[in-house]
Amino acid sequence: MMVDTYFEGQRLAAIRTREAGLTIVRMRVKNVPAVIDIVPDFRERLFMEDCQWENVSGAALTISLADNATDQISLRNIDCRNVPVAVAYRQTGRQIAAPGTIYTIRNFMQGLQMDSLRADPVVKTLQDIRVMERFPAPVSKDIPDFPAIETWVNLKSLDAKGDGVTDDTKAIQAAIDQYPAIFIPTGWYRVSETIHLQPNTALIGLNPIATQLILANNTEAFGSFGAPKPLLETAKNGTNIVTGIGLSTGADNPRAVGCKWTAGVDSYMNDVKFIGGHGGMDRIWKQPVPTEKVSSYRGNGVDPSWDTQYWSLWITNGGGGTFKNIWTANTYAATGTYISNTSTPGHIYAMSIEHHVRNEIRFNKVSNWKVYALQLVSRHA
Repeated sequence: MMVDTYFEGQRLAAIRTREAGLTIVRMRVKNVPAVIDIVPDFRERLFMEDCQWENVSGAALTISLADNATDQISLRNIDCRNVPVAVAYRQTGRQIAAPGTIYTIRNFMQGLQMDSLRADPVVKTLQDIRVMERFPAPVSKDIPDFPAIETWVNLKSLDAKGDGVTDDTKAIQAAIDQYPAIFIPTGWYRVSETIHLQPNTALIGLNPIATQLILANNTEAFGSFGAPKPLLETAKNGTNIVTGIGLSTGADNPRAVGCKWTAGVDSYMNDVKFIGGHGGMDRIWKQPVPTEKVSSYRGNGVDPSWDTQYWSLWITNGGGGTFKNIWTANTYAATGTYISNTSTPGHIYAMSIEHHVRNEIRFNKVSNWKVYALQLVSRHA
């Protein structure tokens, strides 16, 4: 997954690739002989959207194995200026030439296509390329800038310990209530109640394994029966930023939700890992599992805590924004990501959701969302 990238002046191509499987959004390329050059005799799976190509002397995109059933090329809304050859086919020498000096590739698809649900798939090319009168401005990015680093306040300077033992709930909440931008240094910060963000809170860590908010097993407020209770909760319609931290709800906290997200369209979650089960590096917060077999519906056949919590990431009640580089593989949770009751625009860029017993991701009464590079992995017995 590549978002908001810029290339200029490369001697051979902006990108030369073979079987990488690229999803590219808002890529600008100028003054190159080629934008994408697929290595001879290799297939590629390529998706590009909202990009701009300028002053490309050769073929902007060269496809090597157009007749290969595993080759799939999709372009959407690609603005071109001074790009004489949009697409070239290495095997046949065929070219798709520019219809003018300035044009847009509204839609281009090369690969297996099905005309209907009853039709056999066939390899073919679909294209919609149109001349434009003027070259447009780049598409606006949806990833907000971080607060200026001089405004960050170090959480450990505000009495939080991050030793994995001390209850840091009060120190963390007090910091959030007082400061908008909080840097969370390396450490495991144990909490015992929901952490509530203010509308403009930014939580900034540097590594989601080294920096975690954690629940110990059997944390009282998250146990017994009742409604979902989040470890971390954003502000309604907020502009929150949460980046570079891990969220661990332990194994035996049946009411736990990793994060309840109701922040607005300008909010941002990036490089966040939901930890537990197959999503954990170890099981420091999990008591030893019994050796007797249990129902395979409980996950891996030996761990009765699988599938006993609510969802890891819950985006709801008008929540939206941008979610990039997320790993939600806590198998103690019923679902990795649950999005419900929102029409606020949202974007997912590269989210890996793995090994849940029930659902990897759920959408319920959701509109105005775009999902890119979503990875799903089935549960292993």
